[in-house]
Amino acid sequence: MVIELKNDIMKRPPLSVDFQDKLYNYLNKQMPLYSCDDYLTFTIDFLKKNSLPIQNVLNWTMKNDINCDCKMLRYLHLNSTSLKII
Repeated sequence: MVIELKNDIMKRPPLSVDFQDKLYNYLNKQMPLYSCDDYLTFTIDFLKKNSLPIQNVLNWTMKNDINCDCKMLRYLHLNSTSLKII
């Protein structure tokens, strides 16, 4: 039980749920305008604009095989506890 909880926590991005939602919305707006460049360009841009821990998030993305904005958007969509599909 403790191991499962630890694994679940490690899979979560080092961002609050509120910032995860904001990142999702930001990426969701940017991605239709630009094709995926196989980098975390928009994710990093969002982190910078919001003074969030870029290196912590990048370390997390590497551990979770998230190497581009498309994968980040997909992860946030599939794993969010607060996002609502309208």
